[in-house]
Amino acid sequence: MIKMIGKDIESEDIVSLIEVKDVLNERKKSELMYEQQRAYEHAEKFAPSKTLKNKLLKFAEEADINKEIIFEVINAKPDNIFTLKHILSRNNKPVDEETEKKIISIIKEG
Repeated sequence: MIKMIGKDIESEDIVSLIEVKDVLNERKKSELMYEQQRAYEHAEKFAPSKTLKNKLLKFAEEADINKEIIFEVINAKPDNIFTLKHILSRNNKPVDEETEKKIISIIKEG
């Protein structure tokens, strides 16, 4: 078990910048430490919309894309096929070109 400044890890899960932003926004009611403030600023600047996240998660489930991989896509918001191919290369199953194009179109729609 890893300890963080007096706290035990209760659970581990893959999250997007949206969830990071939400958690830190809730904690922002009290004073954030320096690292938390920097993480919050990053999330504010780069977090995609919840609509985009939901669309991509739904599509990923239909296309049988690993949840961890689709969260990388959500956070990176690749704007071209080459970057997307690089991220998807770690998926357990190969992803066809039509699926890649659909992901890019979902990202561009926002």
